[in-house]
Amino acid sequence: MAEALDAAECARQQLDAVLSTLDAGILILGRDGRVRHANPAANRLTGSEVRDLRGVSLGGILEPIPRGADGRSWSPARTATGAS
Repeated sequence: MAEALDAAECARQQLDAVLSTLDAGILILGRDGRVRHANPAANRLTGSEVRDLRGVSLGGILEPIPRGADGRSWSPARTATGAS
């Protein structure tokens, strides 16, 4: 049992090392949709610290995408160019 726990801890440390070096923001969610882990890039993107993100639902972190009158996602590029 102790050997399995040691292996699991080693795997967790390796995963933490990889996630902490990525430029992409990574949020790991539990089955309940709440943040279990956030890497430093996710912290920079959200403006929050890991300790503040843990346990927060994804909807509590991300802002909804504004919708245009046509029901499609609003996009500054689409608006500026008139493209659809």
